[in-house]
Amino acid sequence: MASPCIAPITRLLMLLFFLAATHAAVNLEERILNDPQQCNRRLAGQCAYPQACECSPSLGFGSSFENVYYFSHITNQCEQGGEEDNCNGGFTSLADCRRHCPGKPPAAR
Repeated sequence: MASPCIAPITRLLMLLFFLAATHAAVNLEERILNDPQQCNRRLAGQCAYPQACECSPSLGFGSSFENVYYFSHITNQCEQGGEEDNCNGGFTSLADCRRHCPGKPPAAR
């Protein structure tokens, strides 16, 4: 038979794990925002996220699908659509996407 203290201890451990994970995520975001190599505050006080052009976009359909832009690895240019919360879909304008993701020249054939 299990001890009556096991359930509260399990809940306490789960809570501690959740709090530690939440704290780690906040610290990571603060480090990115305060890192001068990843944060260009000259751009209207906003930080650039260099990986935004590198990751694959999530092209789900939602309320913000047509209001954002993403960098397409297929066409090597910025395109309209994507999900706002995706790592490669939070650009609010075509100009913003092009500024962060200038594209690459097509590979030589």
